[in-house]
Amino acid sequence: MTGSSSISCDPEVAAWRTTPVQEASGSLKTVTTTPVARIYYLDCMRGFLMMLGVVLHAANVYGVRGTWEIHDAAGVPAFDLLSDLIRLFRMPSFFIVAGFFASMSLTQRSASQFLAERACRLLPPFVCVFCTLNVLQLWLQDDDSWFILSRNAFVWTRLPELLREGRVIQHLWFLIVLMWYCVATALFAGVLTGKRERHLRQSIPFGLRTLLGCICISEIGASLLVHVWAPLGEYMLGGLIAPSYLLRYLPYFLFGLWLEANRSELDLFSRLSIPRMFSLAALWIGSQLVLPKLPSGWNQGGQLLAGAVCTWLACQVCFSVFRWLSDRPQRWARYLAEASYSVYLFHHILIVILAQNLQLVAISVTAKFVVVVIGAFLGSIAIHEGLIRHNTALLPLLNGRFTQRKKPVKGEFVAHTTSNSK
Repeated sequence: MTGSSSISCDPEVAAWRTTPVQEASGSLKTVTTTPVARIYYLDCMRGFLMMLGVVLHAANVYGVRGTWEIHDAAGVPAFDLLSDLIRLFRMPSFFIVAGFFASMSLTQRSASQFLAERACRLLPPFVCVFCTLNVLQLWLQDDDSWFILSRNAFVWTRLPELLREGRVIQHLWFLIVLMWYCVATALFAGVLTGKRERHLRQSIPFGLRTLLGCICISEIGASLLVHVWAPLGEYMLGGLIAPSYLLRYLPYFLFGLWLEANRSELDLFSRLSIPRMFSLAALWIGSQLVLPKLPSGWNQGGQLLAGAVCTWLACQVCFSVFRWLSDRPQRWARYLAEASYSVYLFHHILIVILAQNLQLVAISVTAKFVVVVIGAFLGSIAIHEGLIRHNTALLPLLNGRFTQRKKPVKGEFVAHTTSNSK
C-alpha cells in the first residue's frame, strides 16, 4: 500500500502469500515467505462498523418512527437523525471492506478454498442464531406468547407466518447477502486473480472519481428499480433473500474488489480531506432541511441523488478518519475486531430484552438509550469472552472459526513451511 500505512511482518497479523515448490521426492511443498501488507485501519474499521450496530438499533428503539422490532412511546426525533446518519455510511463502508478482503483472499487461495472458508465463516453462525436467538426474540416480543400461546403453539402457528414475512432473519440479512456476493466472486475468480489488475484497469480507465460517479448512478438506478417494481423490496425464498438488499449493496462490494486491485486508488480514497468533510456535512444537513419542503416528486428524486452522493462522501470520510487514527497495530483494536462478530450476533436480542424492561421505568429517553447501548455491548462482550472465545465447540458455531487465534509475538518474522502430498 502506498502512503504511510503500517505493514506487519508478524505471521499471525500479516497476510502471507504462498509459493508451491516441487520437491525431489514428488511431494508438493508450500513455502510461505513473503508477507503481504496488513492494513491495520481496515481491521479496526471493520470491527467498529459491526459494533456500531448496537448504537443504530438502540437509536431505532427511541426514535419516533416506530418501525423497528420494539419501540418506546416516549421517543424523540433526535434518535431518528442519529439512525439516519449511521445508516448513511455503516453498511456501505462495511461492504467496501468486505469486497477488499474478498479480493485479497483470492490472491492467497483458490476459488474453491475461498468459498469454503467464507461458507464456514458465515453459514454456521447464521443457522445457529437464526434457529435459536432470533426465534426466541420473536417469541419474547409476541404479545400473546406469554399468556395464550405455549412454546409449541408459537412454533407451529405464529412462526411460519413470521418466516413468510421475512421477520425471522432480522439483522442476519447481512450474512446472506455477503454469502451470495462471495459465491458470485468465486465464480468470476478467473477475472479477479492472476491478471485481475490489467483487466480491471482496462475496464475502468478514468480513475477513482469516474468510478464513484458511475457507481452512484448505478445505486440510484437500483433504488428506482426497487421503488418501481415493488416485489423486489419483498423477502423471497422463505424470507431469506431480499433482492433489494442484493442490489443496494452490490456496488460497494464491487468497489472494494476494485480497490484491492488498485492500491494507489485506496490511498487516494482514504486520504484525509477537510473540504470533503465540510461538503458531506453541508449536503447532508441541506438534504434534511430543504428537501422535505419540496413537492413530492422533487423530494423523492432529490433524496435519491443526495443520498447517493452523501453515502460515498461518508464512506470516504470513514476510511480517511480510521486511517488517520488507527493505522498501526493495537492490541485492543484487534480484540474488538475479533469480538465484533459476537457483538453483532447477540446484541439484537439483548437490546430487545433491555428495552422491554425499561419501557415502564421512569427515567429519560436519553438515559434509557445509554443503558441499552452499554448493557447490550457489555453483555455481548461478556458472552464472547465467557462462552465463545475459549470454547472449541461454540467457536465455529458463533464465530465462524475452528481454532482460536494465537497471540502475536511483537517483531517476529517467520517463514512457514508446510508439506502436502501430491
